[in-house]
Order: sequence, then structure tokens, then C-alpha cells
Amino acid sequence: MGKINFGGFCSLKKTLALIVLVLFAAISSCAAESGGQELSDGFNAYKNKDYVSAVFLFRKAMIDEKNCTEEALYMLIMAEVNTQEYRQAVIDADRFFALYPSSIYREYVEYHKGRALCYKGEYDKAVLVLSEFCHHNPDSDLYASALFWIGECFYAGYNFDEALPLYRKVCEEYPSDPKAVEAKYRIAVITQRSREDKLLYLLKKTGEEYLSSKENYEKQIRRYEMERSVDVNTQLGLLRTQNATLESALEAEKNRAADLERRLGEAETRSKSEGAETVSSTEELQRLKESARQIKSLLEKE
Repeated sequence: MGKINFGGFCSLKKTLALIVLVLFAAISSCAAESGGQELSDGFNAYKNKDYVSAVFLFRKAMIDEKNCTEEALYMLIMAEVNTQEYRQAVIDADRFFALYPSSIYREYVEYHKGRALCYKGEYDKAVLVLSEFCHHNPDSDLYASALFWIGECFYAGYNFDEALPLYRKVCEEYPSDPKAVEAKYRIAVITQRSREDKLLYLLKKTGEEYLSSKENYEKQIRRYEMERSVDVNTQLGLLRTQNATLESALEAEKNRAADLERRLGEAETRSKSEGAETVSSTEELQRLKESARQIKSLLEKE
């Protein structure tokens, strides 16, 4: 079968509709020749969007290898993608490439394999497959969709800086493509997230500066309190030393007063026993009494 050029003038839906018609004709012809009723039933199930039945019928038909045509295998892969059997879709896509490396359906199988890998969460592999598709099929009606899915792979991996240019390219260069609406939504989400990230950064930065200022303030308070404590302790030590000195001096004065009182008592006793006093002795006695009174008065004030 020669290569069908669907061209860039048809919309994606028209292209897919044309593919389905070609596949219907091919599968009907194959079914008529081989007696493979399951192929025809599988196609009818797919056309009616009964993808589960389509998968079952195509697989049953392909038990006979002669029914494993490129059209039937391609339809099986699309049905598997629609039933979310992504792992098997990838396996059957690789089988398709091995059996029909030059098939006219190759670009479509590559596209669906890339989508299946994306849905499986194998984003790096999906990016490679879809990038290869875009490189070899720049004029394909699926080109914009492939760009969108590459963007989705980056978006899912939080690589927003990589995804954003792809979404913008879809919107700006393919505004009428069905994926343009979804791409605009993704751009809005990324833009909003970028604002929120900047706000969070500013809040974090402000919070860090506040905590740093608070920490410095608390350090200054602790240092001041420590210095004040050291100063108070020093002053307290000096006062204690002064107090000890005063107490020592007071004790000495007390001893002196006691000695004077003792001497006075001895002098009075001696004066009484002798019965007579000289003038000088009297003056000495008066002087001793006056000193004793002064010392006593001083001690009472202390």
C-alpha cells in the first residue's frame, strides 16, 4: 500500500476520520480474504467506542499471525491507549516498529507510544519518543499535540521553565489546535505558581531577616545582662572587702576601749588605795575617762 499524504490542510479530526476510513477498508478487505470475522468485529467495536471489546477482538484475531496486519495492529494500539493499557500499548508499538518499520502509520504509532509513556509516568522516555516524532514529522497534524505532551512531561516533573516555552509555542503558532486551550491553562497555572513561589521566597527572606535581627537582639540582651552581672558581682566584692575592713577596724576600736576601761579601773583602784592623788595623776585620770567616753560614743553610733 502506498503512503497516504493527508496533508496539512485538513484538521486533526478530519485526518483521524480519514485514517479510520482507510483502516476500515483495509481491515474489511483483509477479513474478507482471510475469513477473520474478529478483525471486522474489532473495527466495528472501535468505531462504536467500545474499546474494551475492540482490544479483545483484535487480540483474538491476531492469534493467527496472518491477521496481524499493520492496520489491525495500529488499531489495537489505539484501543489499548483508550482503555489505559499503556504498558501493553508500548509493547505493541515496539512490535509494530519491528514488523512495519516503513509503515504509513509509523508517525501515529510513535505519537501514541509517547503519550502512553507519559501516562505511565516514564517522562524521560516519553520526551525522547515525542521529540523524535517532532523531529521527523514537523508538518504532521499531531505536531502541536506532541509539543503539548512534551510540555506535560516537564510539567509533571516540576520543570516549569522547560514546559512554559512549549506551551507558548502551541498557543502562538497553533492557536486553532485543540491542545491550545489546555496549553493556555497550563501557562496560567505556571504563571500563578511563579508568583506564589516569589511571594514565598520574599516571605522566607523577610522571616530569615527577622529571625536574624531577633537573634542579634537577644545576644545583645544576654551580653548586657552578663556584663551587668559581672559588674554587680565586682561591686559586691568591693563592698564585702570594705565591710570586712570596717569590721576589723571596729573590732580593734572595741579592744582599745576595753583596754582603756581596764586601765581606768586599775587607776581608780590604785587612787583609792593610796588615798591621795597628785594633780598630774588627776589630769591623767580625767584624760583617760574622756577617751573612754569618746570611744564608747563612737561604738554606739556604729
